[in-house]
Amino acid sequence: MTLTVTKRLGLGFFALVALTLICQLLASYFIATMKDDMYEIVEVNARQQAKAVDLLDDTQEIRVLYRQTLLDTTPEARAKTQASFNEARKRLLQNTQELEKLFSNPNFPPEPQEKDTFAKIKSAQGTALAAVEKVLELANAGRLDEARQVITAQALPAMSELTEAQRKLADIEDALNQAKVKETN
Repeated sequence: MTLTVTKRLGLGFFALVALTLICQLLASYFIATMKDDMYEIVEVNARQQAKAVDLLDDTQEIRVLYRQTLLDTTPEARAKTQASFNEARKRLLQNTQELEKLFSNPNFPPEPQEKDTFAKIKSAQGTALAAVEKVLELANAGRLDEARQVITAQALPAMSELTEAQRKLADIEDALNQAKVKETN
């Protein structure tokens, strides 16, 4: 059986249309996959990383403020430092809650290392804030020598542990984000 020119042109055109549809379906699939990956990078990983860095910033501010209390010479200055501490503490706890909410997203569950490090942060955060509050209480009562002793014995080690865990989480988030970017490429 021989194909006429019309049938050959028709089959060629049909093959071209079929090939175009296949290419379009593949492109749509890859675009949808890339969109999901980009969402994960921008809306999940980058937000987790930003919150981890916010925790670290809030903690550094608290470190400065509890030391500042020892330098304040008037009750007004101490009250101002106490108010600043309360705001920084509130931001720290709020950022911790927001990060916990991000980690509880069932569509993007945290990696085991994220979970473990975040648990260390929450544990160390309670200890560190309790020590800092004790320092502020003693300083506000004018008991500066006792406040210095609490700083040395309790606040510095607790804040160091908290800061180390926060840095580790920020590094983990950065590494996961970079790995996802590489995977997407």
